[in-house]
Amino acid sequence: MKNITPFQLIMLAVFGVAGVIGIITLATFQVDQVPEEERIGEVRIWGTYDGRVVSTWLSRLTEKNENLSGVSYREFSPQDFNTEVLEALAEQRAPHLLLLDNTELFEQSNRLLVLDGDAFPKQTFRTTFLELSEVYIVDEGVLGMPLFADPLVLFWNRTIFQSQGEVAPPATWQDFFRIVPLFTQIGENRVITGTTLPLGEAVNITHFKEIVATLALQAGNPLSLQAGGTYRSVLSGGNSFDSIFEPLQFFTSFSNPTSDTYSWNRSLPTSQEYFLAGKAATYLGFASEIRPLQLKNPNLNFDVAEIPQSGNTQTKSVYARLHGLFIPTQSPNIQDSYKAMVALTSQDALRELQSLVKLSVVRRDLASQVSSDDLFTDIFRREAIYAQTFIDPDPIATANIFGNMIETVTSGRRSIEDAIILSDQEIQVLFNN
Repeated sequence: MKNITPFQLIMLAVFGVAGVIGIITLATFQVDQVPEEERIGEVRIWGTYDGRVVSTWLSRLTEKNENLSGVSYREFSPQDFNTEVLEALAEQRAPHLLLLDNTELFEQSNRLLVLDGDAFPKQTFRTTFLELSEVYIVDEGVLGMPLFADPLVLFWNRTIFQSQGEVAPPATWQDFFRIVPLFTQIGENRVITGTTLPLGEAVNITHFKEIVATLALQAGNPLSLQAGGTYRSVLSGGNSFDSIFEPLQFFTSFSNPTSDTYSWNRSLPTSQEYFLAGKAATYLGFASEIRPLQLKNPNLNFDVAEIPQSGNTQTKSVYARLHGLFIPTQSPNIQDSYKAMVALTSQDALRELQSLVKLSVVRRDLASQVSSDDLFTDIFRREAIYAQTFIDPDPIATANIFGNMIETVTSGRRSIEDAIILSDQEIQVLFNN
């Protein structure tokens, strides 16, 4: 290597220091370009959603907007999350924002800051976000801002359908009556060796609660309502009773050996496992399951379609999990929390998030744009537009209630009417606690 003179060493040092100063100056200059009222300091977000996805999202946003460099995310297990939040509130170290889905919202609702009309008018919220987001609207204002939806979809085995000359899955539930005999295989002693649509039980139907909820929503039952600052179950009572009776009757008919739609029983594996084994023509699951299904069986030739609808109405609906951001009342800095929440639900930020989660964000201006980037994104976008959700008082407890409702009907221990009324009462107890 050529010898370096003292003069050259000095000049290199000068240039090096100048370079560092230049970088610091440039960074300071970039921050200084942000008006004081728009600057965002440290903002800690807590939630149970995949930390790798959220952290990657925040990193990408920071590359484009250094004003978000202080925003971070910490993932907790669903089992520990509520305890961690309670302890943090008690010790006055609360996070600035919570990332919650609709099954977690009720448990945290009394700890959340409601955005009044000055911060975010209800009409602005309604025109900015899709209709399913309106579960965030309460009498006093808006609870938070939504990010993305994860709706139920219909997975279908292309090989099974093509073997019977069928080119696409049914668009309505009534159409399944025609194809049940094509795909359901029942041997001696009514042993099922292949099925069309896994429905009818709670013990081995993956997402049975959400499937029944979808059928109820399609029939016009909102499942829960909020008024006067309190929530109530509307599973039964008035018109709601009629709009859950037929969905439950339809669902349970698939496990009734005397029914023309009989194609499932409790002795079979879970509906997801049966589909992965290539023995179920269809499977009802969440949009976010596509990648896990592909990984579990790379050789499975399946496709995705919108959820079937009732052929008796022009109104579409599907249950979706809704994820959003919320400000705890004990946030260390409510002003920065709010600014970060607005920035993270902007059009540019949510477009970046959609590219990562491969699901539909719920801003109207983005949901109206047809995307060709991903194989299934447009299906999820269309579903998000007509999707609905409900505030779940306790996801584990309500799953048990729905499961008991189904099993008391299939076992003959209760009539459909009595099972619905009892379940409605039990859900209301959860809301009252």
